[in-house]
Amino acid sequence: MLNKILFASDLSERAERAGQRAAQLAEQFDAELGAVHVIESSFPGLSPAVSSSPDPVSILSAVAEQRLQESTPGYRATPRVLIGDTVGELVRAADEDKADLLVVGAHGKQQVKEWLLGTTAEQLVRHAETPTLVVRRDSEEPYQKIVMATDFSDCALAALHKAADWFAEAEMHIIHVLETEALDRMRAAGVSEDRVHQHYVKLHKEAQERLNSFVTEAGLAPEAVKLEVHAGHPKTVTVNAIETLDPDLVVLGNHGRGQWGNVLLGSLATRLLHELQTDILMVRD
Repeated sequence: MLNKILFASDLSERAERAGQRAAQLAEQFDAELGAVHVIESSFPGLSPAVSSSPDPVSILSAVAEQRLQESTPGYRATPRVLIGDTVGELVRAADEDKADLLVVGAHGKQQVKEWLLGTTAEQLVRHAETPTLVVRRDSEEPYQKIVMATDFSDCALAALHKAADWFAEAEMHIIHVLETEALDRMRAAGVSEDRVHQHYVKLHKEAQERLNSFVTEAGLAPEAVKLEVHAGHPKTVTVNAIETLDPDLVVLGNHGRGQWGNVLLGSLATRLLHELQTDILMVRD
């Protein structure tokens, strides 16, 4: 189950939202909660008073530890302040702690593009082996409604396992988007609309059967979750379907360093990270 949670904070307002969620999950699962902040070794942005002090690291560490505690209301986290490269230290801390979950905060919609591209959180999503929860919403309540978008990959299956284990009481929706590019090519080649429709019905049935098998493989009964097959452009249709359902958590499989790094820009996952205003859990195979 969820035994160890690591909350990564940059001490900002968005990190406080993530700390609130980390504390809620720790209380819900009676889990060990660690809170970590990384001081960049170059010490950017120090005030003159701090930078001229005989031991600026100790001053920064003391302030950071206090802020870390304040960021996890109602649950005493074990604070830790590290020095070095932010992404490298956070990934190492999660690995060394054998954390089950890494919790980070994200900007709101207006700033999410800046947050995602080339920043600490984007690098964590790309490199962390640990399942990573990106928090955007203020909430002290357990997750009630979850949507998972699946491509039937191994990492999607791993993500479903985690979601089913951790959030068994939540209402679960699993969606798959049927790519319709082949149908468009048939139309362009002059195939009759009846034939195109027949082929669509066949593809839709196969996708529904595959979705049932996917859920069964994860150890869930298909009737225990809400399964939806949509058709169209995967990125647009997935975003629209999720926004219509209005969940408080979206679950995605993270394809890992190689594939994830290659497809991050312009991918479905990136669009969801850019546009959704809900929390997102990414799980690696």
